[in-house]
Amino acid sequence: MSGVLRQASTCYSTSNLLLRVLQQSSPTWKLGCRLGWILPATADAGRDQPDIGGQQAFSSTAGQQQQQQQQQQQQQQQAVNLKSALRQLYKRVHPDLLTDYPAEQAENERSFKLLQDYLHQARSPSQGPASRVAYHFRFFLLPQPHGLDVEEEPQEPPSQAAAADAPPGPQFQRVQLSLPPPQPKADSSSPGLSAAALKALSKLLAQCGLPPVAAEEREQQADAAGRLSTFLPEAAEVVRQHESGAALDEVRVANMRAAIRIAHRVVAGFQPGAFSGQQQVALLQRLVDALNLLSAEFEAEGATLDLSGLHLLICSKTSLDSLGTLCLASDDSAEDWADFLGGVDAGYARDKRAAAAALRQLEAGVAAALGVRMLFTAAHYIMTHEYRSFLERLAAHAAEHGPVQNLSSCSTETDSSTSSSGSSSSSSRTSSSSSRTSSSPVKSLADVPVYVAPPMQHQQYDAAGSDQQQQQQQAVHESVGYISVTMDSAAAEVYHTIQEHAAAAAAILSARQQLQQELAELTASVRSRLQLRRLIRDALVSPADYKAACRRLLQHREHLLRCNIEGLSIRVSDKNRVAADGSLVDIAWDFEP
Repeated sequence: MSGVLRQASTCYSTSNLLLRVLQQSSPTWKLGCRLGWILPATADAGRDQPDIGGQQAFSSTAGQQQQQQQQQQQQQQQAVNLKSALRQLYKRVHPDLLTDYPAEQAENERSFKLLQDYLHQARSPSQGPASRVAYHFRFFLLPQPHGLDVEEEPQEPPSQAAAADAPPGPQFQRVQLSLPPPQPKADSSSPGLSAAALKALSKLLAQCGLPPVAAEEREQQADAAGRLSTFLPEAAEVVRQHESGAALDEVRVANMRAAIRIAHRVVAGFQPGAFSGQQQVALLQRLVDALNLLSAEFEAEGATLDLSGLHLLICSKTSLDSLGTLCLASDDSAEDWADFLGGVDAGYARDKRAAAAALRQLEAGVAAALGVRMLFTAAHYIMTHEYRSFLERLAAHAAEHGPVQNLSSCSTETDSSTSSSGSSSSSSRTSSSSSRTSSSPVKSLADVPVYVAPPMQHQQYDAAGSDQQQQQQQAVHESVGYISVTMDSAAAEVYHTIQEHAAAAAAILSARQQLQQELAELTASVRSRLQLRRLIRDALVSPADYKAACRRLLQHREHLLRCNIEGLSIRVSDKNRVAADGSLVDIAWDFEP
């Protein structure tokens, strides 16, 4: 026991002696003391260290649950507060420890001053977009002697110990890390840091071999969970971190697609919403490797690779679809892609694309002949014989009978026939229909789309309800406003269906257009007043809930502007979260400010 006490006393005296020498010899050390970075080691020596004796005394017969609890307690004891962690970092990068290496010494001084500026920026109110510049740190650390606690000082200066034992030349641990600009707290009077800033600092400290910041200190930085004023600043920092890399990925993807199109005369694309920017870059590079590999194989055989005019789509499976698009599975290798592209009949794929383009022209021509906005069907029915026969029948009928009668003519005939019948119920229905049509901005069939459903034998109806009710439900889509007909219907029947449901479709389209215009004006107002880059509505949120969210955003505008949300992309959704791809922030439509 007396030996242990003598050793502790020796370490204590040596530590104090080293501190006094550093204080007298280094102006940077004194500056650190004045700024509160460096505190006397004697006051806090051993305060944040785990109880090693208690760990050794732990009984080997204790249960597994007890061991897990003690491990958690040990991790909590090892965690230090931020000031203590920064003091430990300064001790490891102190300029006097690297007097023999001026380049590394200057780099450590620059990085530590940059770290001070980072903390000042994190504690200060927002200074606008000009202050959002990434912080690049580069520290050179001498190896720390084994068996030495983080709060203790070595008995021998590290530079001398390293010089005595190490081979010639510097033996440094190089720590290089870039941190995004910190997002200031919404409450500028609070001295604490945001959780995102503390997380970034913990990452830097961990790479320097220092303990993490205490969890309770991170928890003290947050306000009530779920409040938008607490969530937004931290979420905004995450999104801005992503934007710095996402913008570069977007440019790289565009350049790579252009290069592929020029070099190989093919168009490369992706399944919508399936891949992030980084994944797209990697997949395009794999495609370049596959095309180069295939070109080399053809050149070795004295042939020429010709994939000109083809479209390549990177998605979930490898196939040639009905439109002539070559689909490549994202999980396959470059060799697999090269084998598939080398074995595909390029001429057959071009013929399918040409046939699809011709069908689109026929589709547009029939729609113009009928006088409707457009004709469309499901993707897997586009190139079927039934759909082409349907279009050809309609084209022949339209050439003989002309377009479908306009909405205004239909309304006039309906009014005259209804007035001659003398039925009060029919008159009331006609008057209400006329009022909807007259108030609608949709005045002609040129605004009404027509959906061509599969043949009746391909459709499976629900057992509930009569066939007439089911046909009525399918005749006009309640939210989109298109008129539905079937591929096996006669041309005259299609004409009759369009005329019968034209007024109802026009009313739905009118209401939809009016709602979209109202939402667009409200969105523009909120986006302008809150200085947002984008404000969009999640498809899961109803228009009424979206309006309520916009009104709440305007109501709490002054409070939210203090959260530094300018330039942010926000989507009104069902809960507060950062989007999976990091491109925008989701906020709950019924958020708490």
